[in-house]
Amino acid sequence: MEMLKNDSEKLFQKIMETNPDLKDDLFRDYYQNTQGDREKLKQDFTPGCLGQVISEMAGRAKSIADICAGTGTLTIKMWQKNTDAFYHAEEMARSAIPLLLVNLAIRNMDAEVINGNSLTGDVFEIYRIRRGRCYGKIERSDCEYRRYDVVVMNPPYSFKWLEVDEYKEDIRFRWGIPPKNFADYAFLQHGYSLLKPDGKLYGIVATGILFRGGREKDIRKNMVDQGKLSGVVAMPEKLFLNTSIPVVIITLTKEPTEEILIIDAQQDYTKGAKQNVIAENDAMKLLQAWNKREEQERYSRKVKIKEIKENDYNLNVPRYIDKYIPEKLPPIAEIVKEIQKTEKEIHKTEKELCGMLKQMYGTTNEAQKELDEAICMWEEILNGN
Repeated sequence: MEMLKNDSEKLFQKIMETNPDLKDDLFRDYYQNTQGDREKLKQDFTPGCLGQVISEMAGRAKSIADICAGTGTLTIKMWQKNTDAFYHAEEMARSAIPLLLVNLAIRNMDAEVINGNSLTGDVFEIYRIRRGRCYGKIERSDCEYRRYDVVVMNPPYSFKWLEVDEYKEDIRFRWGIPPKNFADYAFLQHGYSLLKPDGKLYGIVATGILFRGGREKDIRKNMVDQGKLSGVVAMPEKLFLNTSIPVVIITLTKEPTEEILIIDAQQDYTKGAKQNVIAENDAMKLLQAWNKREEQERYSRKVKIKEIKENDYNLNVPRYIDKYIPEKLPPIAEIVKEIQKTEKEIHKTEKELCGMLKQMYGTTNEAQKELDEAICMWEEILNGN
């Protein structure tokens, strides 16, 4: 950290000599392979293709917050469209902070990085990155409290927060207190509390929050009834390096809405060696439906809040997007021809069977008599008697 504060420009110049692709996170794969803590912190770092979809959905903004920023993938993807914006990044893992700072400063962002616990509000360290001639200047700072045009997040899935009941009076949790075993809605509500009056949130979360009961159902009810949920996008499985868990993109808005756009993009991916990828054509299909709030058969629907209520606030995507494709029936003439063909084959087989019976003989008079009667009966069947 001392090098970042005192001699960061030399470090950045050395990195730039390797011709890195600044469109993507320089350290994500390295960090999650060597230092990521999936067991304790439920860390699943955002793949570039998913981050790109989020940034295209969110569009332009002057101020952007990234909750559970990791090494900075979502912030970097947002920066590609918003190079002049102010960025606020929160991350709990101390080991990720130096890489996050490098990722932001080497791009000369105007930003602050909070090393702390987003749920409890505990802050360990605050860093300010101020724009320089080529690279950002990193310094320790006090938090500059703001509200943001856009909040993005990929929080840890099904993170346990055993002390959650101690925060019942926390004004962030306006829709309800989440259960101890699933902090997903705590992260979403924390991010929502940082929005400007016309702001929007885009969160990558596990599908379970769409349909689990108990406290989470109560939160969904309040969120839907108040018109704050604007979209649900079901994404393909196996997009992440270390987990196959399927995720959805949840979009929340400060301005009330009467309908929710639901998109089922679960089948739109390209299979990769270690993880699946959202190809450009699949991303374009999703973004067209999103940006135009367009309904496409078996893909996207605008669902009224009334219908969500009728489904008891269950937001599971298959309830609203029918993927069933009716089997195409052949022409009647073809069906009749197939029946005729089958009948001929049956008749041929029956004749062959009768011939086989005629080649048999009984070992006793009684057995021969039974065989002759069977052959006679079979011939009557063949002759239509």
